[in-house]
Amino acid sequence: AQVPLTFTPVKALPMGASGIVVPARTKVAASPGEGETEAAVFETMFELALTSVALKRIVAVDPQADRYADRSCLAAFGEQGLDQFPFSADQPLRHAFYMGWAALGQKDDITELRVEFEIEPGNGSICARQALKWFIPTQDGEVLLTPAEDTTRRLCQCGEAVFRNLPQWPPHELRGRSLPWLGCRLLDPLPAVGKGEQAPQLPLVRSVRMTAIWEVAEGSPTGAFFNNLPIDLSKDFFPFGQRPQFGDLFYMSCDLFATPRCEITLKIKMTNPASGTESAPIAPANQEGDPKIRWEYWNGHRWVELVCRDETAVLTEDGQVSFVTPSASKRTTVNGLEGAWIRARLISGNYGHEERFEFDNAEQRLRHIPATLAPPCIQSVTLASSLTAGPHPPERVVTDNHLAFKEIDGRTPFQPFYGATEPCKGLYLGFSVPEGGQKAWADSAVDLYFHVSGTEGRAFVHDGTARAQLTWQYWNGRDWIETGARNNTGALNRSGVVSVRPGADSALWDECSIEGASDLYWLRLLWAAGRFECRPKLGRILLNTVPATQTMTLKNEVLGSANARPLQRFHASRVPILDDVQLLVREPEIPPQDEVSRIYDQEGPDALDITRNSLGEIEKIWVRWHEVDDFISSGNRDRHFVVDRLSGEIQFGDGKQGQIPPSGLNNMRLRRYRTGGGAFGNKPPGSITQLRASVPYVDSVVNLEPAGGGQDIEDWESVRARGSRWLRHRDRVVTLEDYEDLARLAAPAVARAKCYPNRNLASPSYDSIKKPGVISLIVVPRSRDRWPLPDLNLLLRVKDFINQRRLPDAELVVLAPEYVQVCVEAVIVPETASSGADLLAQCRLALDRYLHPLTGGADGSGWAFAERPHESDLYGVLESIRGLDHVRTLDFSLKEEASNLLKKGIFLISAGEHTLRLGM
Repeated sequence: AQVPLTFTPVKALPMGASGIVVPARTKVAASPGEGETEAAVFETMFELALTSVALKRIVAVDPQADRYADRSCLAAFGEQGLDQFPFSADQPLRHAFYMGWAALGQKDDITELRVEFEIEPGNGSICARQALKWFIPTQDGEVLLTPAEDTTRRLCQCGEAVFRNLPQWPPHELRGRSLPWLGCRLLDPLPAVGKGEQAPQLPLVRSVRMTAIWEVAEGSPTGAFFNNLPIDLSKDFFPFGQRPQFGDLFYMSCDLFATPRCEITLKIKMTNPASGTESAPIAPANQEGDPKIRWEYWNGHRWVELVCRDETAVLTEDGQVSFVTPSASKRTTVNGLEGAWIRARLISGNYGHEERFEFDNAEQRLRHIPATLAPPCIQSVTLASSLTAGPHPPERVVTDNHLAFKEIDGRTPFQPFYGATEPCKGLYLGFSVPEGGQKAWADSAVDLYFHVSGTEGRAFVHDGTARAQLTWQYWNGRDWIETGARNNTGALNRSGVVSVRPGADSALWDECSIEGASDLYWLRLLWAAGRFECRPKLGRILLNTVPATQTMTLKNEVLGSANARPLQRFHASRVPILDDVQLLVREPEIPPQDEVSRIYDQEGPDALDITRNSLGEIEKIWVRWHEVDDFISSGNRDRHFVVDRLSGEIQFGDGKQGQIPPSGLNNMRLRRYRTGGGAFGNKPPGSITQLRASVPYVDSVVNLEPAGGGQDIEDWESVRARGSRWLRHRDRVVTLEDYEDLARLAAPAVARAKCYPNRNLASPSYDSIKKPGVISLIVVPRSRDRWPLPDLNLLLRVKDFINQRRLPDAELVVLAPEYVQVCVEAVIVPETASSGADLLAQCRLALDRYLHPLTGGADGSGWAFAERPHESDLYGVLESIRGLDHVRTLDFSLKEEASNLLKKGIFLISAGEHTLRLGM
């Protein structure tokens, strides 16, 4: 059995960690299942470089179709992905631009916004056919705007877009700038440009200017003080108190007072105007003391004189105080109340005197002087304002095309929308790198496990299969740079690990317009050339994942002592033995030079292990011997041995055919061999979690995919049948039966094969057109699934295996089977009413078991191609179930996976969806 194992590193990896590995042949076990006595142990096949980076975003982009798709679910640790072709994209790519201008946010409720565009003549014709969306971007989403007028004809010509009665316009952060932004987006994708076709005319904006107008209805100030005493503006009040003195202050607050360049009019109605009649409730304001006041504003440091037009005669007559708020006006705190304030200060004169007595020197007596004090009293203060900002170019313009922002100064000509510059479909992968880990990211390879879950449509391969060419690139801050990759997925035709090395100049793609992705490092996989004849479906992309097999590697096992007799036999301690066996024999002297050369050719550079003492003298000579199938071709000097993998027996030659090992004590040693296997290694997801040894910096391990492919030892009946077939084909392909026999020998996972001559079953028209010189071979894998389907990897193994054993005189097509589902509808009557629910489940299980294409049928050997069940067979299956009294009615229908399968006669049956009901 094989399975990908995903290792989770500890959260606190060393800063900038690199070179931290999970060694090859690390052992991980699954707990024994029901009825099992020992744990299934898996070993990793390769060394895994552990990384603390995280795969955060995955995006598929089809630039020619102008579409993209978010595939980030493929990186989900606990959930299966969408099982889709990785380069498919269904959402239109964004084409938008944003204009930022701080003046838009200085005051809410803009009455009118005019955006004037100067468009390059002859450009923008495509926008006449496209829908535009104007909007305000906010943290909570986009607020849609509809132009009241648009004389630009959707940016096709010079003109204005006018918006009225606009909502609140909050600042929004875009490209690190917090401004109020006006956005515009194309709603439809740009049309694809075919060969020889002229690219569409997209608008070129030479200049843009924005004008904002605010008109505010009359209102009142939000607060007021006389010196440090609060004033109730809802009734008449004395702005300088009832006894004004030099330096008295009258404060008023309103948010508009801190809005630069706002035209404000204070309409003041007096309770006691100086020119008033005797009907006034109090004495008219006294002007005889020649009072003078100064209006002031706060500039952030001190109170400064406010330039204004005061028509109130120093607050003694009804009138207006008009001014334009200075750009330096700031908010401040007055008497503990924060706001935008202005104030009037009494700087000279008076509003009369109080009653007093003065000594008259001439008359030598006190003279009474009556009171003339008549301070101003205000009945009401209302405020009206209007504000116009612009025309002014936006401070910044940001375009968003093909997942990338481009920032432009608002005074520079720009192209708001533009088409694809990259011709290839791509899969973009964004990685977050821990702080301080940038060097480790650039210095080490990124190992990515791609889980290919199947194909879209029927899987097939043939001799002329054109494989897609894929290239990897990384972003260096300015451009995409091609980089090398070690890929064992066969262009995504099978699951496997891809090792990609980013360049030393790898940088953040801070221009990326994908939400929350500008702080990621990016790789992309481009479909550069070729084609996918079968489009693979991608289920997951995982980091820190390595393939493992249900094996155990044993090292330096002492096999025994040789006695120099012919045909000696030894036994390994564990069976069965898998793969190659490395066997060492201790010999008394170094073999002759010609034999040493042959040993190195057969066994590699480590075939001789020579140990010397401190004086340089030879103490031990271990020589690696060579495994053969039999001794028929062995000579008397050939260091050969034969292995029976089932029993673990190892046999040596007789001195004529195969050399006899020299005698010695414990001089036979197995340097390395592997054991394991069996169907009990096929474990469900999440069951392989037990590390057999501590691995530094590894927190946990799990299999997110099921372990599969494990097969039990072949039974004798199968061996006899295979042996008789071998006598016919002798490992060569000639007849149709030979194709079927060798397909089963190509891989243990092949359960059945069926060969059809003169037909290309992968072609949609195979039922009506004969193709001499073409052979189609249908492969059915061993599986408990309702519809056993091979992956592309298995089909490629079968094709390559057969091609090595036949003449290239016909085109070979190897493909998956097609199924016709048998859907049963029946009414069953139980013996007792209490057994109804369980009985329905048993009936469904029995029907599914009987209709399984490989293990169903009357004898459990499956169904032949084009064979169908009879109604009586299905009656028999149901009525054999204990607890069922009888079947009242039964009917079944055949559901074709593809059209005309029943007519073509090239199909296998399988279980469909059954409708079973209880009757009485």
